[in-house]
Amino acid sequence: MKASIYVLMACALACWLFFAKTPCQANQTLLFTSHEYLARNNQIQNFQDWMTLKPGQENLPLRLNIYNGSHEIPSYKWFRITIGGYLVATEANLRGAEEGSVDVSGVIQGGNMQILVEAGGVPGAALWFNLSAPKTELHSIDPEQVRQGQKIVLGGNNFSSQTNQNTVYLNSKTATVLSSTASSIVAQVPADADLGPNRVEVSVNGMASQSLSLNVYQRPAPELIAFDVWMAPPGGTVTLTGRNFSNRADENKVFFGSVPAAVSSATTTQLVIIVPTWSWGPSQLNIPVSVVVDGVRSANTLPMDIGPMYHGATPQFQQD
Repeated sequence: MKASIYVLMACALACWLFFAKTPCQANQTLLFTSHEYLARNNQIQNFQDWMTLKPGQENLPLRLNIYNGSHEIPSYKWFRITIGGYLVATEANLRGAEEGSVDVSGVIQGGNMQILVEAGGVPGAALWFNLSAPKTELHSIDPEQVRQGQKIVLGGNNFSSQTNQNTVYLNSKTATVLSSTASSIVAQVPADADLGPNRVEVSVNGMASQSLSLNVYQRPAPELIAFDVWMAPPGGTVTLTGRNFSNRADENKVFFGSVPAAVSSATTTQLVIIVPTWSWGPSQLNIPVSVVVDGVRSANTLPMDIGPMYHGATPQFQQD
């Protein structure tokens, strides 16, 4: 008869556990759920269990959500819950209610931890708990279409203000997190990000968000059309006309051979370039000039001579 009663109690408890709701469950993620601790007699009950957290999860805001009986199952009169050697909750935390939540942030140390539960109550009394953390929520990506290597701003909830605790994934590749707050992350798209649709996900100490779509495209290669002069001295300025430049001067890298040249102003079709210092000699003629934008090198080069400024048309030489 006793066995049948306990079977019925266990079934009732299983149903209760299935339908029980964690406080603020809508925006919480469960990290651990305990066994049910069921009183078999009137004596003091002692239970031992184990909890394991993934590395980094101990840094999350953590809550211990406790359930002590229900309207169908008796409650313990008193209980003590110890995790990893720390007393984290007693019946006093529930203030006479059947359920409650305790902030254990910074108390739970992470890794593999022993759980000790001591409780007293009538036979059939039941206690269980779970450990939860706020869900990492990704709500928006700005812009929704980007180039490889471009910055994006992610909006959401429960990010970490400590940059190194946030990881941003584009498909299987990791973006560089430049800065972060609880609701915003600035990240740089990988230079080798997959072209086309990417699933973007934010993980905070192992707590992953839902994913959003981001379209990644490759910047078209710059094309060089003409210089306004064909010869200029070191320190002089020349204007290069072309296509697919950046309108930010610092995003255009210009090279005379392998020597970098400064860009003083830029549009998407013109660059004003300061000719670099050059050693005089035969190598000053027909120097190949190239442009790199966002890591994409120009599809062609144009020759430039370094010498006295020449504003006339490019001379035509007799072909052999």
